Amino acid sequence: MRFLSSILFVALLMAAMTASAASFGPELPLTPASPNGSGQELPYLSMPQNGTVLLWNGGATYAGRIDGREPIPPERALALDPVPHRDGGVVSIGNESMAAWVENDWLYVRRIGSDGSAVADNFLLQSVDSRHTMRMAIGASKSSYLVVWQQWNRVLSTMLDTQGQAITWQVLEASGPFPNAVDKVAVASNGTEFLVVWELTSDEPWVTPCSLGCPSTNREVHAIIVGADGMARPETETVLATSAGMPDVVWNGSNYLVVWATLPKGGIAGRQIAPGLASVGPVQTFTTGSDFGPAIVWDGSSDILAFAQAGATPQELGSLRAIQIESDGSVTPLSPTPVYPAVLPRQYALAAAGSRVALAYTNSGRISVRYLTSRPTRRRSVDH
Repeated sequence: MRFLSSILFVALLMAAMTASAASFGPELPLTPASPNGSGQELPYLSMPQNGTVLLWNGGATYAGRIDGREPIPPERALALDPVPHRDGGVVSIGNESMAAWVENDWLYVRRIGSDGSAVADNFLLQSVDSRHTMRMAIGASKSSYLVVWQQWNRVLSTMLDTQGQAITWQVLEASGPFPNAVDKVAVASNGTEFLVVWELTSDEPWVTPCSLGCPSTNREVHAIIVGADGMARPETETVLATSAGMPDVVWNGSNYLVVWATLPKGGIAGRQIAPGLASVGPVQTFTTGSDFGPAIVWDGSSDILAFAQAGATPQELGSLRAIQIESDGSVTPLSPTPVYPAVLPRQYALAAAGSRVALAYTNSGRISVRYLTSRPTRRRSVDH
């Protein structure tokens, strides 16, 4: 009887762990069809207080907001720009959002109201060199937005208030030795200051960009603090990793977590960064597969990481996967199978607001989304 009871106990425990691991809900359509039939790509996602906001390409640059889980209606899709963007972002303060994007020779922002309507007109932040400004990012504190972009070997920024008025203008935050180039940039805030991260490389990103891998291992991940006044603190600039690229960053309630893809073979690693860059934790390894393109958010208790795992051959697309990272660095898969079987980095976006987490991705020419519907239970040893 004791033997049978033990078998039953183990079976129930394994069943509970298996059930808790299926944490993303069903796939839902997020966007309407493009008016001209164009495929959709480059999604960027934010979750204001009561909704979900998306920026995407569909033959032009679009944005839209939903307050439930129905697709964005065609009449609510905002045509922000007739030109598709090559990079962008969207973040929220309270129940309003700010979209930012770069296309051709122009870098724009546009406010999106709590009802999903566009507020005012596109605001031009800078006329850029389309060859050497390929990447940008936007972050939000409690009271301001920081738009960051690269200009060959330099990192620049403009800070905006919640009404979209400039607080600072085209500030040089950091620069690397010429002719090195800045590639991906990312930014997060603890509510007051910002942590800006970027990768510096001898490659030419406008010629050979990263995808499932990067053209060389000559890449470094840097970080710097930008204060609430929008000015960088140059004494805080730190190299976080070498032979690393595609960085992302999140504030997790007590520290920043910066993540990157290790090069050349992949795998996601990261470091905890104290506010003010007062201290930098050791490198932590979160995945060891052929994993690239990390995207990281905080759900109020754990870090959620999405990434693309390369296929067996260079011709294959990657599989979209997601894990939960605990404060001690332990990880739990959020799905026993890929969230989606065929993606490339930059073709998915992750966002969170408290316990609400959404993962959007390109799917057969449209943008789909899955919401985190249950939280996995950490495995604990059981005495019996």
